[in-house]
Amino acid sequence: MAIQKILQSQPNQNQDPAEVMHPCRLATVVESRKEALEILADFLADQEHPHLYTGSIGSTPAAIAFLFSGHTTQYWGMGKELFQINSVFRQVLEDCDREARNHLQDQSFLDYFFTSPATAFDLDTTSKTLPALFALQCGLVEVWKSWGIQPAFVLGSSVGELAAACTAGCISRADGIRYTVAIGQLLETLPRDCQMLGISGMTEAEVENLISPLVPDISVVAQAGWRNTIVGPPHLLQQILPLIEQAGAGTVDLQSSYGVHTHRIDSLAKELEKLIKGIKFHKPQIPFISTVTGEIAQGEVPPIHYSKEMAQQPVRLSAAIRTCLQHHCQTFLEIGPSIVTLSMGISSVEPQTGHWIPSLRQQQSDWTQMLLSLSQLYVLGSRVHWDQVAKDQRHASGSLGLGSQREDPQMTIHQQVLLSLTKGDRVEAEKVLFTFLQSRIARILHFKSSVNLNAEATLPHLGIDSIMSTELRHQVKAELGIDLPFGLLMKGPTLSQLVAFILETLAPDHRHEQLAQGAISPQ
Repeated sequence: MAIQKILQSQPNQNQDPAEVMHPCRLATVVESRKEALEILADFLADQEHPHLYTGSIGSTPAAIAFLFSGHTTQYWGMGKELFQINSVFRQVLEDCDREARNHLQDQSFLDYFFTSPATAFDLDTTSKTLPALFALQCGLVEVWKSWGIQPAFVLGSSVGELAAACTAGCISRADGIRYTVAIGQLLETLPRDCQMLGISGMTEAEVENLISPLVPDISVVAQAGWRNTIVGPPHLLQQILPLIEQAGAGTVDLQSSYGVHTHRIDSLAKELEKLIKGIKFHKPQIPFISTVTGEIAQGEVPPIHYSKEMAQQPVRLSAAIRTCLQHHCQTFLEIGPSIVTLSMGISSVEPQTGHWIPSLRQQQSDWTQMLLSLSQLYVLGSRVHWDQVAKDQRHASGSLGLGSQREDPQMTIHQQVLLSLTKGDRVEAEKVLFTFLQSRIARILHFKSSVNLNAEATLPHLGIDSIMSTELRHQVKAELGIDLPFGLLMKGPTLSQLVAFILETLAPDHRHEQLAQGAISPQ
């Protein structure tokens, strides 16, 4: 209640409530004092809010791993809002763009990415996408550091390893730009005769067994528990799609036509080795976990690591994540434009393991997402430089810290549903489940409120893609103990269909027919 009293009694002062330090923390992102009071009132009334984060911390802040995204995570306009409003981020990207122009015939990757898709080039133009991704990642690192968020470990997926290496002090930023441009130019010389397919719902061993008759034409290029990636000719991938569907798994086209991390790169091996000449490699200043080996790099990272091996070998993300966990680091901050690599990391571990936090998300305000993620890091114990955050703000939103105590815990969603079923009140159970799904979807999408979601809206219609479906699946598993089948999620069910499935699973002895249209609509 401390912050609520401050806001009520001192509405016109510039006192920063985030300076209130306490082992029990609450953080939120708001646009006004009124909104802050409303959220705090909800908290005190034991009501959930998608922008509210709470936590208790120990004497030592939680270790954070910076997890760098790989190729295929880019999109038009990525980081554009942050570029416009944050001087630290903007300076890094402009410096990188200036360096890249020296190798791109004075072409700007910033102009390329901040141009409307209708007039821009192919997103798979790797000579521009790779340095742009590298620059964006370096910029995000500097913003997080300026806010007090420091990595205890770094690891990266595919070309994300280069930005991870730069952050660890293994290579300079200028060399990283030069190398990513050159790799991109080499990739553009390859035939674009492949398709990259993400598979959700099959283990690494199951995927290996599935494609074994077609190896090496089809190759596993990324291993991440039950979310793996394969590459091969489209006509061969079409042959195994029915088998994937029969296994109850889902697929997503990752929009890349190059055969990276496969034998198809063999023809470029000598050129890749030539590229690293002139690049000075140094011993990591921050523990660097290789996704080529899955282990912490010992001593100076060998140059060959960035040529043949990184390009030809699969990304062993699950092994690298396990190494991180073994070293008592359970907080992963994705350094990149999306949540793709986080989703793969989540798929590599047991449910409810670790904290998975994005930097940016497509279709979400860059600034809002950064503040939401900073809120999560704060309640996990990070020591935030609030003065720098305040200087960086360009609109009326902020992170509030709170020392508080909560009394009796709420009845869990599972208990509420079962209690309703025990009383014979199935309609009430449906309403509880619908409210639960609304809340979780609102949190995933970062909606201000969940009250207007339509019971008959499909997940794709609400903006839930395959990656976000993974988040929803984990929430349902963690709080209800139910595994939503990947096949069901990939078909784009409505909210009412999800409610029906969950009720059937919780109480199979109480068969029920199609839910009435108004039965689970919020009142």
